[in-house]
Amino acid sequence: MERLDRIVRVMELVSQQGRDGASINQIGYVLELPKASLYRLVSDMEQAGLLIHNARLNRYFLSWTVFEWASAYYAQSSYVDVLQEAVNNLTQDVQLFTYASVFQSGRMFSIAVATPRSFYPVYVKLGARVPLRASAPGKVLLAHYPSDKVAYWLAQEEKELGFWTPTPYTQSMESFQHDLPQVDHQGWALCRDELEIGNSALAVPVGTSPCWVSLTVVAPTLVVAERTTELVAALRKTAGTIASSLDVARVLEAEGGESP
Repeated sequence: MERLDRIVRVMELVSQQGRDGASINQIGYVLELPKASLYRLVSDMEQAGLLIHNARLNRYFLSWTVFEWASAYYAQSSYVDVLQEAVNNLTQDVQLFTYASVFQSGRMFSIAVATPRSFYPVYVKLGARVPLRASAPGKVLLAHYPSDKVAYWLAQEEKELGFWTPTPYTQSMESFQHDLPQVDHQGWALCRDELEIGNSALAVPVGTSPCWVSLTVVAPTLVVAERTTELVAALRKTAGTIASSLDVARVLEAEGGESP
C-alpha cells in the first residue's frame, strides 16, 4: 500500500506541473526516498506506461496511457454530461466562469468547466485538483461531514501543499473548520481571495447529503461582492435542476448500471 501511495503522489505531482513536467529532484523532495529507491520507482513507472522521460529536458511527464484512462473515465461516468450541460447553462446565465467539482476519498477535482464568451482568464482547468481549504466548493462539501473526518482530510492535504500555494487571505485549518456549521446552515460558501488574490468564488452543494458534487462561480472579487445574492440564486437554481439526475447516476454507477 505504501508503494501504491508513492505512485499516486508522483502522478499527482507530475500532473500539477503541466507542460513543465517534473524533475527527479522535485519527485525526490515529495517522496523523501533514498536515491536508489527513487530511481527504481520512477523507472518502474516508466516501464508500466505511467510516465514518460524527456531526455532533452530531463523531466518527467504523464504518458498517453493516462490520457486513455481519463477518456475512459469520462465515457463511463454517467454524471459528466449532466454536469457539463449544467455549467454551460449556468455560465450562459451569469456570464461568468463556472465549474463543477467532485469530492472523493478526501480529494476534490474539477469535472466540468465553462467559460463565458467575454474574455476571462481560465481559473480552474478541467481535471485539476482543487484545494479543500482554499476553495468555496471545499467549504460547501466538507460542511456535510463529521468534524473528525474534515480534520483528517485537511491534515492529509496539508502534507500535499505542493499542488497549491496559500495566499495571505487563506483561512487557517482552525478557522476553516470553525466556519463550516454556518456554511452548512446557509447552504452556500464564499472564498474571497483565498486561492488567488483578486478572484473570489461562490459554491453550492448538489444532491443529497453528504454531498459529493458542487457548482461554483468564479470572478473578480469586486464582481462577486456586488452580485452575491444573484449568483447564489443562480447556483441554487441550477443545482436544483440536476440534483435528482446526479443522485440516480450515483446509485446506478455503484450498482454497475447505466443512467437512463
